[in-house]
Amino acid sequence: MRRSLLLSLFFLCVSVGLLTGCETAPPVQPPAANQTEVPQSQIFSHADFDRLLKKYVVGNGVKYREWSTNTEDKAALQAYLKRLSEAKPDTWSASEQKAFWVNAYNALTLESVLEKYPLKSVNYDALRDEKAKQFWEKPFSVGGGQYSLNQIENTILRPKFKDARIHFAINCASVGCPNLQPRAFTANDLDTSLDNATKEYLNDATKGVKWDKAKGILAVSQIFQWYKEDFGPDTIAFIKRFRPDITETKNGLGYFIYDWALNEAATTPEGKP
Repeated sequence: MRRSLLLSLFFLCVSVGLLTGCETAPPVQPPAANQTEVPQSQIFSHADFDRLLKKYVVGNGVKYREWSTNTEDKAALQAYLKRLSEAKPDTWSASEQKAFWVNAYNALTLESVLEKYPLKSVNYDALRDEKAKQFWEKPFSVGGGQYSLNQIENTILRPKFKDARIHFAINCASVGCPNLQPRAFTANDLDTSLDNATKEYLNDATKGVKWDKAKGILAVSQIFQWYKEDFGPDTIAFIKRFRPDITETKNGLGYFIYDWALNEAATTPEGKP
């Protein structure tokens, strides 16, 4: 009897895979949330926006006509905007936040143009295009709040980051504006990208900076006039950081007249970009 009972217990232990005293196994505990949770900033990607920029940005213009007729790519931009609206960037690193808001500004500007396309200008006062009314004041859901394009620039990008290079990274869909970059900004190489965008604009003699060495005359974009305080006490010193070739400037600064025409990519006689 005793032998039969011992054999029964032995086979019971074997059947449940416990040969060390036939003890009950402790319940498996799920991993703690903080062990598996990935920061949102590491999950958020600008890759979809990057693809669209590479496809539609050409030189100093955007292929709005082509983009406006591509249902799939219009939907892709709107899907990206939806992700921007759901993001909570306030807890991210400074570089991640800066890249987020620069991309948001550019993406929302593009969406606003495509929504109203065709149009001549995004500045009603400049070219009196009725479609441009309230272009800069329309609120969007982005980054956990409601912001217009003007608010993103003047209540987030400029005062929060205090980086004058941002002026050459955001694009206002106009010919006089710094070129829209054909790629999205990311935190990994943000400083290099901002430097490159700044150098590109300051080396554009048609709208950025034109230096007449013989006369010592420096003509610059009105961006330097409108946002003078962002460039520090010496605007010329800021410019020389990126244009070391500029030496003597006897006669101070002059300003280009800003061209508010839509920055549409040039087309061939057949109407193709």
